[in-house]
Amino acid sequence: MSRQATSAQLQATYATLQAAAAQVLAMIAALEEEDEETEVETRCPKCGSPDVVEAGRGVDGQQVFACACGHNFPAVCSPAGAELAMTVSP
Repeated sequence: MSRQATSAQLQATYATLQAAAAQVLAMIAALEEEDEETEVETRCPKCGSPDVVEAGRGVDGQQVFACACGHNFPAVCSPAGAELAMTVSP
């Protein structure tokens, strides 16, 4: 009798784990989809224009951008310019 009870308990536990795993996989898929929808827009910290192009790398290996206004800037700027340099739009 105890073997049947143990078998039934194992089957119930297995079903519970399968359901939990399916929920986790669904949450991961939703997060990945959300990440794909989030765009990071680079803006010039001097003029605020989004019309910037990648202009190589600095001596420290960091990405450098060039703006139509003539300003070149690294991907990560000073705290004051960082707000303009990187804005996230859903």
